[in-house]
Amino acid sequence: MNKIWILTFILVLCTVSCASKKDNNDLKLAPFEGDTVLIIPPLSDDSNLNNELGRSMTSNLIRKISSDVRYAGDIPKLQSALQKSNLIVDGQVNMLEVSKIGAAVNAKDVICVKVTSYTLYPPQSLSCVIISRRLDGQKYKQRVAYMNVHMEDIEDRKEFADFVGGSLRGPLGDRFIKKTDVNAEAAMLSNKQFYRFAGYKISKNILLMKKY
Repeated sequence: MNKIWILTFILVLCTVSCASKKDNNDLKLAPFEGDTVLIIPPLSDDSNLNNELGRSMTSNLIRKISSDVRYAGDIPKLQSALQKSNLIVDGQVNMLEVSKIGAAVNAKDVICVKVTSYTLYPPQSLSCVIISRRLDGQKYKQRVAYMNVHMEDIEDRKEFADFVGGSLRGPLGDRFIKKTDVNAEAAMLSNKQFYRFAGYKISKNILLMKKY
């Protein structure tokens, strides 16, 4: 009887061990798994836009990846280095300074966004360059993407409605594409909601850049 119990116990342990290995193999690591990611406040001539956009990017990435995501605007020792005059040279992002800022806080990845154009009167729009640089000592890997969001675009309007959880009328205004208790049309008048949405779109692009 004791031998039977021992054999049964060994079989159970083997089963649990195999299942555990299978579960671990099935896990998909986030693009920044285990690293520190530093978000540089976006670069434009509107400080409010920069702050709101940067914080939206940061909060969305915190929810999506397991890394330590830090917003450079909240780190006191970086404030002088984050001046636009230091980060923009001849109209281009000074990536040497961006790398130095990342190295100063031991970040493995640094994200920098330069806003190339924007309109804050409805329908709002924003165009930007997204730069993702991975630091490895004196070496680095860098990816660049361009993004446009315009609240006249029907696809952006649909995505915005999903983002705020609101209702949205069809292009002709005769039917609802989606109907809820939240009026997405009214939310589109808010610059704060637009900043949040644009930051969300940028964070999605960052994850795609790291994936591919």
